[in-house]
Amino acid sequence: MAAIRVAGLGKGEYLFRKEGVDTAISVQASASCTGGKPLPSPTDLVGAALGTCMLAVMESMLERSGYDTAAFSLDIEKEMADSPRRIAGFSVKIRPPCMLDVSLQRKLERAAGLCPVTRSLGPDVKIHVIWEQPDGRAKNESDPVEGLQL
Repeated sequence: MAAIRVAGLGKGEYLFRKEGVDTAISVQASASCTGGKPLPSPTDLVGAALGTCMLAVMESMLERSGYDTAAFSLDIEKEMADSPRRIAGFSVKIRPPCMLDVSLQRKLERAAGLCPVTRSLGPDVKIHVIWEQPDGRAKNESDPVEGLQL
């Protein structure tokens, strides 16, 4: 396992670097610590890890079905809770480039639920998944695949 090093830079800013990787990521404790400097927070990195993990586990299934995986994207919104301050949940909006067969979509949802990051988050962190249609509309709440709770 490659080591991860986090170095403090002062004023709530940190540098995250993985051993053997040339790129480093600047992270801030919170906007109030850095005067609003636009850097991701540690909880933003959890959201990024969740999104990349979900897409990664869906990728091979999409490729086998003939889809260009580079055309898929997702957006993640993080919800924070207070007392104690923690991640309460994530809303994940998956954006396929075209309409998907319902059975493939359900297989992808099951696969996304098996990603290691999803499985590492505790049961108190709710993950709400919404599939957005290529025309920009989300599926109706009555649709059984809308609002899947992982």
